[in-house]
Amino acid sequence: MDDRAPLTGIGDRRGGSVDPRLSVIIAGYNRREYLEKALDSIGASSVRPREVIYVDGGSTDGTLEMLRSRPQVTVVEGNLEGVARNRNLGARVAEGECLVFLDDDATVLPFTLAETARLFEHEEVGAVGAPLRGTSAGENQFPGNRFLHPWFVPVPGPAGPGVSSAPRTVQGRGAYLAVRRSLFQELNGFDRCLYPYGGEDFDLCWKVWMSGSEVALIEGAVLHRGFGDNPKLVPAERIARNLSDNVANYLMIYLKNSSRTTLVQFPLIAGWILSFPVRCGASRASVLGVRKAFRRIEESGGLTKLRRESQRVRARTDLGITRLFRGAGQGRSGALGGRR
Repeated sequence: MDDRAPLTGIGDRRGGSVDPRLSVIIAGYNRREYLEKALDSIGASSVRPREVIYVDGGSTDGTLEMLRSRPQVTVVEGNLEGVARNRNLGARVAEGECLVFLDDDATVLPFTLAETARLFEHEEVGAVGAPLRGTSAGENQFPGNRFLHPWFVPVPGPAGPGVSSAPRTVQGRGAYLAVRRSLFQELNGFDRCLYPYGGEDFDLCWKVWMSGSEVALIEGAVLHRGFGDNPKLVPAERIARNLSDNVANYLMIYLKNSSRTTLVQFPLIAGWILSFPVRCGASRASVLGVRKAFRRIEESGGLTKLRRESQRVRARTDLGITRLFRGAGQGRSGALGGRR
């Protein structure tokens, strides 16, 4: 550990020692109050990062003025093209070996960063996720978007000397997702071909598994204030747009990431994806999502090109992951490690 640069400008309270391997990246927009709490939680952690990078999407609520009082936070100018692209911008300037992506309306618990650093001491761990829980009673979310892939199943970690026994997860949520920088670069970061809302975290974690690494899980490690403290009425137009983005993104993710043997399941998965907006009373979002997906595939050079880019990192088959999707993979995460 390195105590040479205490990050007193990050939080109101002095936290623990600095781990030079950790860089925290927050992409945000007009959430000053939540961002302050996120920064304070980092400053109060038992282990703090070497740096905190905030990528701003054009805030007008005083966020940038507030950050002037926190000089140890590096501010990067982002855009309104989506949180995934802004996270990529932050990753480009980060210096740590482990990139910790945190939402601006989420707070870490005192042990979260320390446990993340500990898990990265195991070679097989390429990423670390955490379940999210709201700050109000009963507000809980698992690390998987159950709206669109309810087959999320956490599995015990493998046993053995030098191997982390932490649970594994198919997907870590983008609200808290840490990735080795070298692996993040190998995977080309969050996929820029996806639309702004939804699925970029699932896409990245799937490719982490494909590459031969694993996604470990810290249980009970992150508070997500956005859905716990301040529920908002979302305009119908925004709901329809977000749902259509979700539909388009998940269709593209399965088309480009599935191996040839598991691609035959796509019609079933597509049916589930398309049914969700219908069950939410927004059936038009399904049609719009399909159109968006095909338009973006064409803009990106075609499906063959997208699949070539995704499949180039493959070191594992999808068989074990597919079993998890079906709810059958209750055993060791070694079941996810079938080689080609």
